Amino acid sequence: VSTQSTGLQHFNMIRLTLLAVLIGSAASALVIDNNSFILYNKYYHKSKLVQFGTGHENALGTTDGAVDSNQVWIFDPHPTQTGCYYIENEEYGWRIADRSGDLIIYNGNYFDDQLFRLIPHGSNYYEIKSCRHTTHSLAKFDNRDKGVGFKKNREHEDQHWKFCTETHGS
Repeated sequence: VSTQSTGLQHFNMIRLTLLAVLIGSAASALVIDNNSFILYNKYYHKSKLVQFGTGHENALGTTDGAVDSNQVWIFDPHPTQTGCYYIENEEYGWRIADRSGDLIIYNGNYFDDQLFRLIPHGSNYYEIKSCRHTTHSLAKFDNRDKGVGFKKNREHEDQHWKFCTETHGS
């Protein structure tokens, strides 16, 4: 076997290996657009983001209880603001909003304070940042169910949310 033929075989083997790695990475990548997720907080690992009802204020929090449809969130991409999503509750159809630092839910017209960007932090963990108030990140403040809101310019695991498609948090 010639040196040129051996070199070509080696090159083709490297190409096939890289292709397998790329295909494997693409297959394991989490597809966010128009999909539904249960969001677990990283620091309070049993706590799932939940909508408790339809009041604009104090209707969002977390629960450690059994999974229910009020804990499922749909990520609807904005058609022109690349990387920004409306986050809508599957059961109620209301969207999360950042009203100048106040965490509310809303079911009326669509506004830019309802848009959020996802910043990756490890395997299926994301920081949920406001696209309008770019220093605001969704966080769980403490172990109370209603202890959820926005933190500004602070990096901590309580701002990281695991995106799960299964009910047991994996």
